[in-house]
Amino acid sequence: MMTTQARSKAVVRLIAGMSAGLLALGLTACATEANSQTNQGSSSDSDAITVRFQYNVGSSTLPIVVADRLGFWEENGIDFQGTEITPGPAGIAALGSQSDVLQTTQQTLFEAAEKGRDLKIFAGMGLSTTEVPAFPVFTNGDADNFADLTGEVVGVPGLTSFPTTALKYVADKEGGDSSQIEMVVVPWDTQADQLKADRVAAVWSIQPHAINLAKQGYKMLGDPTLLATDRDEMLASVVATTAEYADKNPEALKRIKAALNDAKDWIEGNDAEAKEIMIDWIGLPEELVVGHPLTAVKIDITVEDLEPMKSIYKDLGLFANLPPLEEIYVSTEE
Repeated sequence: MMTTQARSKAVVRLIAGMSAGLLALGLTACATEANSQTNQGSSSDSDAITVRFQYNVGSSTLPIVVADRLGFWEENGIDFQGTEITPGPAGIAALGSQSDVLQTTQQTLFEAAEKGRDLKIFAGMGLSTTEVPAFPVFTNGDADNFADLTGEVVGVPGLTSFPTTALKYVADKEGGDSSQIEMVVVPWDTQADQLKADRVAAVWSIQPHAINLAKQGYKMLGDPTLLATDRDEMLASVVATTAEYADKNPEALKRIKAALNDAKDWIEGNDAEAKEIMIDWIGLPEELVVGHPLTAVKIDITVEDLEPMKSIYKDLGLFANLPPLEEIYVSTEE
């Protein structure tokens, strides 16, 4: 296992490498030291489990990247082969053939499960909270609530995601008419331009892009996923695999969660360094990250954490054929 002193030195080299433009050299040094420590610990290259992991690019998936850059995957006996993907059904289609594990939204998994895919959620990832909402909605007009968006055009990253569904749900709940809200796809990096040009009246965004919208003076109406479920926190994304993989590789799931928890703990104890990694990874301006809280993460979850979203879908008459949550979730505990 890598010692605290060794990891501190690795982080210093990593951050120094970023600032000096020698990131590749810094990462090579970190990897060399991590491999040396790993070979002396409980895991070695010979018993590492190869995991093909697909995930979205965003602040909520920072633990995946931190685990890779600081050696937590290796420490926990995982040969990590990561691929960044665009959110949507493509990740589900690749699961089991091109990937072993997928980080995605609950709605994407629910849709696949209802259509017959035998999938297992075994960990959480991003967490939306009242302090750092994962899916805040911003408006450029006179709207004071979601009902006021009736008759307007709203930009969303995806037409079938839970925040989009929740936005409609909250609009109706507040007395509006969601059937009169036109949803159009607007990528995160163009949302500010679309609002400024009045092509849309509102957008739902993600962190840290939402910080840019707030800095430009757009008004936040709230996170529809929190408002719909009447909760102070809500799982924004989860980690899943196929039922076959879960059955055959329970040890891999345990190691994946252990590495992610190690990364989560490190991020929580090293805020400035974690933000440096995120800035370098996503290519964000420092002002969108430094001085702002990072998105919360929740790795250890139970089947109860999936219930709030399912209850909203039930109210909307969606996913009537979804298998019981107990069949979609798998615990990594003995």
